Amino acid sequence: MESIFDEPLYVAARESRLRNLFRHLDVRSLSGKRILEAGGGTGELGQAFGEAGCQVVSLDARPEHIQEL
Repeated sequence: MESIFDEPLYVAARESRLRNLFRHLDVRSLSGKRILEAGGGTGELGQAFGEAGCQVVSLDARPEHIQEL
């Protein structure tokens, strides 16, 4: 079953938010930082921080999201 998070409008908005966030961060300074992602949802934010060299712990209340993480 698809969720609202899979809808094209939501996907585009999520990608836009990530691009905007990382435009305002010095990604080089993130390496080695520890991030707690509470309410991680489908995990895109945590994944982006992980790719930037952070150690990420993601939490979510929905079991189906935990399985994706």
